[in-house]
Amino acid sequence: SASASASASASASTAISTERSTSAASAADPACPGRRPYHTLLTSQATTYQAWQSRIMYYHFVKQRKLAGPCGEMGGFTRLLTGVKDRPDAFANEMPTVVVNERRGGYPVINRPSSIVQFVEGGHLDRIAEEYIFIAETDHVMLRPMPNLASETVPAAFHFGYMLASGQAGVVDRISPGLGGKTDPVGPSPLLIHKEQLRRIARPWLQFTEKIMADHQAVQALGWVREMWGYAIAAASLGVKHLVLDALQFEGGSIGNHNRQLAWPLPTPTPVVPEGPLVPGRSGTPHRMPYYIFHYTYGLEYTLAGRPQGSGTIGEWSLDKRHYGGAYPPRHMQPPPSGGPGGPGRA
Repeated sequence: SASASASASASASTAISTERSTSAASAADPACPGRRPYHTLLTSQATTYQAWQSRIMYYHFVKQRKLAGPCGEMGGFTRLLTGVKDRPDAFANEMPTVVVNERRGGYPVINRPSSIVQFVEGGHLDRIAEEYIFIAETDHVMLRPMPNLASETVPAAFHFGYMLASGQAGVVDRISPGLGGKTDPVGPSPLLIHKEQLRRIARPWLQFTEKIMADHQAVQALGWVREMWGYAIAAASLGVKHLVLDALQFEGGSIGNHNRQLAWPLPTPTPVVPEGPLVPGRSGTPHRMPYYIFHYTYGLEYTLAGRPQGSGTIGEWSLDKRHYGGAYPPRHMQPPPSGGPGGPGRA
C-alpha cells in the first residue's frame, strides 16, 4: 500500500541517523577509554539470494555486538542495498538500510564500488558517527566480537592467496603503469578502514574496475574478482598499505585454509588477537585459528562417510549457498555426516 511504502521509505532514510545516535553515545562513554568504534557497511543487491544471506549476517552481527558489551568496538550498522534509489525492500524495517541505484549488466559485482561511491558522494558517509568503516559481504557470519584492527593510516584486510601481486603484475601494469607487483593481496571486503581513506579510495576503486572491464585481456586474466583488483590498484595508486591478516576470516573450501583450520568451539573468554594461531599445530598438523568471520563463499562437499568429495564436484552431502539462488534454504537441513577425525560433523 502507499502508506506501507511511505513508512518503509522513512525507515530507510532515517536508518543511519538512528544508528548514529546509539553508537555516538557509546563512543563517548568515559568507562571505555581508547574505544574506536566502527560502523558496519553491508553491501547487497535486491535479490532473494542476497536477502536471506543479509538477514543471517545481520542476526549474527547483532548477536556478537551484544556479546562485546558496552565497550566493544562494533558500532552501528547499515545495509547498503542496490535497487531503485530511495525505494526500500521488505526488510528495511528489519535492518537499517540505505538504497542506491543498481547498475545492470553482465558483471553484477560492479555494484559494490558503485554503491560505495553513491554512499560516499551522496552524503551518507558524513552522517555516520563512527570514524571507521567495516565493509562486509552478505555471506559473512560473525563468529566473535571483532575489535577495530585498523588505524587512521593503515586499513586492515584479509589475505587472499589469489590476489598475489606478482601473479598479475603484467595485467596491473596495463591498467596502471608502474603499479605491477606493488599491490597488496587484499580485496575491499572484509576491510576495516578509516572514513577519510574510504572517501579517497571510493571513486578510483570504481574507475579502475571500469577500466579493467573495458580491457578484454584484463577481464580474461582477472575473471570474477576484477573489482577486487580494482580496489587493490586504487589503494596502491594512493600509497595505501594494509595490515594483511590471515586470521580475519575462515573460508571453508579454500585451499589456503587447509593448514589454518577453524578453532571451534572457541574457549571463553576468547583471546582477542588479530593474527596467529589460537592453538599452534604440532609437526604435521594444522593450526587452529581464532577467526572473526566465517565466509561461506565456497561449497562444503563431503561423502556420506565424512570424507572430502574432491575439487569441482557436488558432494553426497553438500552445503553451498548456490543451491538457494531463488529461494530460502530450508529451516531444517540435513546434518553433516560425522565421518572420521576431521569430518564435518566432528567440526
